[in-house]
Amino acid sequence: MLKDIGKFQLTSFESIGYAKDNFYPNFRETYFVEATGQSPRTLGRAQLQLQLANTSPLFRFGKYASVGMRAQLLTAAYTSADMIALGRIGPTLNLNLLNSRLQTSLGYTLSHSIGKSPFVFDSYYGGAQNVSMNNLIRVNKYLSIGNSGSFSLNRDNAKKALAVGNMMYMMVGPQDLKATIGYDFINARSYFGFNYFPGNKNTVVNFDKMQIVQPTNFTQPNAGSGF
Repeated sequence: MLKDIGKFQLTSFESIGYAKDNFYPNFRETYFVEATGQSPRTLGRAQLQLQLANTSPLFRFGKYASVGMRAQLLTAAYTSADMIALGRIGPTLNLNLLNSRLQTSLGYTLSHSIGKSPFVFDSYYGGAQNVSMNNLIRVNKYLSIGNSGSFSLNRDNAKKALAVGNMMYMMVGPQDLKATIGYDFINARSYFGFNYFPGNKNTVVNFDKMQIVQPTNFTQPNAGSGF
């Protein structure tokens, strides 16, 4: 987190390392982007991402809907001397229906990019105009089922496809810790992860300072780094 600006927050993410592409010539027709070579490549990559997004609603319609805005910038440089820059901006809409049992989030973005990634997996194919949607319905306190999709309105990808993502997933576990399992039927990708929600919606925690204690110095609360 870099800076709070009114109702917005500026955050960043940086990474550097090596990666190998997932391009295979026999599957060329299944990709949303054109491959730059005839075999997978292994290259170094340095990446910077910035996001400016609202931390509280810009507009609220009772307890049922809220409107926000986000802007994103991604830049990446590769050891092949390639570079790419991608900018996206657009509004967001969050819906809270059926007494919080159904939650829906929508996002519309206008995008512009320069350069081209040498990787198939690392290339942007959401399109100049993209709509993203996520729906999550709570079956009970232990199980929720969701669907997330991404749509390229201009169909400006190698397959001229409207839908560029469609994942079904479920969240299983107690209220504070959920295991998420999903599968994207369009991109043929599986997903697994954990979501941690400290406290339930009725929990209120008031504090003035949080102290993080180093595990090796747990007997001396002031010996560790705190903030």
